[in-house]
Amino acid sequence: MRSPSHQLKLEHSGQIVRIQLAPEDTIPNKDLILRYQVSGKETQSTVLTQADDRGGHFAIYLIPALEYSTDEIIPKDVVFLVDTSGSQSGDPLWKCQELMRRFINGLNPNDTFTIIDFSYRVRQLSPKPLPNTPENRTQALAYINNL
Repeated sequence: MRSPSHQLKLEHSGQIVRIQLAPEDTIPNKDLILRYQVSGKETQSTVLTQADDRGGHFAIYLIPALEYSTDEIIPKDVVFLVDTSGSQSGDPLWKCQELMRRFINGLNPNDTFTIIDFSYRVRQLSPKPLPNTPENRTQALAYINNL
């Protein structure tokens, strides 16, 4: 487990890991990015929880252990929805653009995609998902760079 966005304090107890912001992390007002890897021959389940004085929430993930080659993966129609309102200006938007570039370049060959961005108005890369071709990826990357 690691975080490119925050310094963490990790406590391991068997298969349970408790994660807290490290005391030296003084910027808790941004999105926490947590990266972790689950591996094994069996489907794994993961429960992420968070709680404080205001309440809490949880997420449950089932991670299949099967390995697929790209020709066995069912094509996806992917719609990227991006908030470009004023509250997202600066660092939040730059991080979003960086992730979008990675997502676009990481799509499988038969996937299709489009991008919708919104603030006081809604704009879109295309009215329907585009095939994942080098030309369409180039067009999408230019669109992302201009958000």
